[in-house]
Amino acid sequence: IEDQIKTLSEEYTGIQQKAIDDAVARGDYAPGSVNLQDRSEADWAKLMDQDADNSANNPGVVNLGIE
Repeated sequence: IEDQIKTLSEEYTGIQQKAIDDAVARGDYAPGSVNLQDRSEADWAKLMDQDADNSANNPGVVNLGIE
């Protein structure tokens, strides 16, 4: 199953890259066009630590069970 996952993952990555390449060729995509807000180290720490105690309600947190 690991080989299947690797194969499908590589195929998916290839599809994503082709979509990006096609968009760039058409002029519909500008790499790096996102304006990210400036954050201090303290701001990043606060952002990353929010909802740490409430991970069941935060779909961005994954428990790998290696505590």
